[in-house]
Amino acid sequence: EYIEPFKMADDLYYVGDKLVCVHLIRTDEGLILLDAGYPCTRHLLMASIVRLGFDPADVRWIILTHAHFDHYGAANEFRNLYGTKVALSAADAASMQENPLRAVGSAPTPENPPVIDRTLEDGEIFSFGGKEIRCVLTPGHTLGTMSFFFNVTDGGKTYLAGQFGGAGVKAIKLPYMLHYELPLDMPQKMLASLDRIQDEPVDIQLGNHPHNNNTVGRREKQ
Repeated sequence: EYIEPFKMADDLYYVGDKLVCVHLIRTDEGLILLDAGYPCTRHLLMASIVRLGFDPADVRWIILTHAHFDHYGAANEFRNLYGTKVALSAADAASMQENPLRAVGSAPTPENPPVIDRTLEDGEIFSFGGKEIRCVLTPGHTLGTMSFFFNVTDGGKTYLAGQFGGAGVKAIKLPYMLHYELPLDMPQKMLASLDRIQDEPVDIQLGNHPHNNNTVGRREKQ
């Protein structure tokens, strides 16, 4: 499932794989990861970071789009090895605590949910190392899915990068909602979330899974 990591902008890199997107943000005080992939691909994530010339020990924060095991997979590993801190929306942190199965879901092997150091609220600005990430609550895929918007630079120009936190529709199907004890208005929440962010003037779209924005195809055109 490995993808050769690549630069998207001077301070933004792709370090995910063919299954789940993970993006690395370089700051003045260390590295930020947006999501952490599957537990079973954590070795690929580590390798990709090293391949780009970075040190995994410099990952200071992992910011999670939502509480599903295929996105928080390497979070506890980074915490245990390097003291990396983890941030997640307050809504998903509460949902995960109320019913851990919502996060672990169909994981092939038991996985411990991530330890959360900081919870994020709608509209909050996550500031670290000179980088400001605007957090927008966009429920639907989970109760606390968050989308992120932040500026990146490339060639002396500034661009707005944006990531919709959870585009998958599996979670808004009735059997899924009943099994994981989710509110039955999740489809309406998803539509409202899409309406809320559709006018964001994003220059660089970040996928949640590579098929969301044809990550592999776009990479091959570079």
